[in-house]
Amino acid sequence: MKFETTLRYKNLNDRNLIESDPKYYDSVLIQAHLLAYSRKAVPQLLSEMANDQGFTYYIDPMISDFRIGNNFRDDEGNIRGWHRIYVDILGDPLETVLERRSNANARELSDDILREITRSIVDYQENFVYDRLEADVGKYEDLTITPRDVQPKAVIPWVHRIEKVEDIEIARKIINYAEQESTLPLKPCLYTTTRFIGDATKKRLLIELLEEFDVSECFLLFEDLNKYETTQSEYTNLIEYVYDIHKSGVKPHFYYGDFFSNLLAYFGLRGTSFSSLFDEEFKEKTEYSGGGGLPGRYYVDQLKDFLKIDATVDVMNRAGAPTCSCDVCERHFDDWYDLVDYDQDEDQVLKPILKKHRVAMRWNHSRLVEEHRLEDVLQSIDDDFSSFVGPYRTSPHVSPRKNMQYLQKWKKAVESRSELAVEELDQLQYA
Repeated sequence: MKFETTLRYKNLNDRNLIESDPKYYDSVLIQAHLLAYSRKAVPQLLSEMANDQGFTYYIDPMISDFRIGNNFRDDEGNIRGWHRIYVDILGDPLETVLERRSNANARELSDDILREITRSIVDYQENFVYDRLEADVGKYEDLTITPRDVQPKAVIPWVHRIEKVEDIEIARKIINYAEQESTLPLKPCLYTTTRFIGDATKKRLLIELLEEFDVSECFLLFEDLNKYETTQSEYTNLIEYVYDIHKSGVKPHFYYGDFFSNLLAYFGLRGTSFSSLFDEEFKEKTEYSGGGGLPGRYYVDQLKDFLKIDATVDVMNRAGAPTCSCDVCERHFDDWYDLVDYDQDEDQVLKPILKKHRVAMRWNHSRLVEEHRLEDVLQSIDDDFSSFVGPYRTSPHVSPRKNMQYLQKWKKAVESRSELAVEELDQLQYA
């Protein structure tokens, strides 16, 4: 079994990363509105990658962006830029719903509208890329590929947040409508909270939902999963949930994930998704926060977390840690202070390096769980905690609101359910 490493493509600046470093990912998850906005360049990229390297991808339908709030509207109430283009392509009934209502919450829509929006989402994922390629060829040219060559690995139906038991029925309808429309395999995303799956009855209902359909894989998304706030018992619930889905015969895959998602490989998780910088967890946006980029931060492998540049230099020097040995860092940094020198021209020089380093680290994490036994990985986490907790805690450059206790929560949660991994461990590691 291979643990699928999925890189999110949500920023046009990441094109070079997608093109130049395919060795660091197994698949790409493209945001639907980025594809709609860059409707010539991105389909062409997908075509080239599919021809050259057996490239596979998914399209994030992003329909949950319209569920609540007004982050996708400007001050006059009009749908903003990239979202506007995506809505125009999906057309009615979504377009009319957003003209007449503030949001498109599946809970508030009729079955007919639900069916038609679901149909348009399926059609977009299955056909948009090929249709754009076909539209852009010259009058006397022919495409050398078929629609199948550039279709996604699977269709992700409309992702509806499951907050209450009643939402399960809505998710059932959406998956059912998508199944009727799709010619590709479905990979539904169950979007809920750790509190919801903490209830045994509700968790069982979610697993039974998957069992009703002809799906072999699914995505899992949690609104409230955050390494600084999630409790050990919530991590334990996640382990049990993933294990139960795995035992039901469906291969789960995290829609957003930090290193804990890699640990879940030992309990049946088959993949995790991440961005080149940040985005280890998901939270619905209810207000527009602007389009400015965040400052670059270095992904410290021993911490399984990001630090500001000055904090990275201080903590790593206090710990006496050598510079990272990944092929990206070895080409650019002889010591930690080199990060500061590169930081003078961050957007053009440092940030691309930080992204490549981050992606290389997440790829290594997938190989780590494929090649090492669970107890060895947990021992490594414990060793890193012991070595770095002091420098981390005493560094004046680290926010006093942050701590490294998440490493211990991960370790203890996994140890508390290690008996679930034992039965399948030889099969999970790794044919």
